[in-house]
Amino acid sequence: MSATSAGVLALVIIVVLILGCFLEGNAIFIITIPIFLPIVQKFGIDPVNFGVVMTLLIMIGNLTPPVGMCLFAVSGFSKVSIGTLAREVWPYLVGIFLVTVLIAYVPQIATFLPNLLVGK
Repeated sequence: MSATSAGVLALVIIVVLILGCFLEGNAIFIITIPIFLPIVQKFGIDPVNFGVVMTLLIMIGNLTPPVGMCLFAVSGFSKVSIGTLAREVWPYLVGIFLVTVLIAYVPQIATFLPNLLVGK
């Protein structure tokens, strides 16, 4: 059985989503980028597209409990409980996840403008 770029992207998405539930976003970037970037480049995935996908996945992690930093920040200044915020943010998390998967598997969406500016 051989790995494909789609399988590698699926693995990256799963790992980062799981890490997002337990670690802060910057820590996930620092830990995973040196591991994932050489693998992603070996499978011919555009590094710009990979960066966009990682950023969106980290954003999902920042909105999910128990370590969701954005939830804590909004809870602090709005005086709304974390539980209430977590319930209200689920539809947005689903939307962000769907966009992330779409961008991961249709890289032209994320790379159109950079390619236009660089002249590829």
